[in-house]
Amino acid sequence: MNKHAQSAIRKVRMPAPIESHSPRSNQSESMAAEYQSKFPPISTRPLSSLSYSEKRDCISDIMALGSLRAFDAAHRHQAEIMEKDFNRQWKDQERYRKWKTRQSQSRISTRRKDRDRGVLESIVSQRNQKRRDFIASGVPPDSVPLYMTRHPLPKEDRAIYTRPNHVFFWG
Repeated sequence: MNKHAQSAIRKVRMPAPIESHSPRSNQSESMAAEYQSKFPPISTRPLSSLSYSEKRDCISDIMALGSLRAFDAAHRHQAEIMEKDFNRQWKDQERYRKWKTRQSQSRISTRRKDRDRGVLESIVSQRNQKRRDFIASGVPPDSVPLYMTRHPLPKEDRAIYTRPNHVFFWG
């Protein structure tokens, strides 16, 4: 690593970059060395012992590094805000998708029979017929309701729901 870059890192008190020994990293190191050679090195001497032009170069380098850190911090902050917004938006959309799926599935269930077809009338006539049968068999009319409760009533099929065999492709 370039000695000027090491001193700049020490000056700014940033952690040193992770080094990898691949041909690509060697190429990037040569590019970094070439880039660093364009700028004057940061001096390790105190600013009071430098000439005006050296002070100006040193301060501009330090300020450039500070502005880079400020840019990184602003970029990191902006990325965190965007990620929070994205997560919130994703959760809202997921809740909406689940709600929409439940709504569309609840609309699919249909009644087996749309018309009455005399179901209630047949139930009433069956009850009346049983009542007549109990009275004809010798049961007193006052105790017929007790006998009626012992026998199950015919099943009413009006409230039975069925789901048709639909295939859904949720994309």
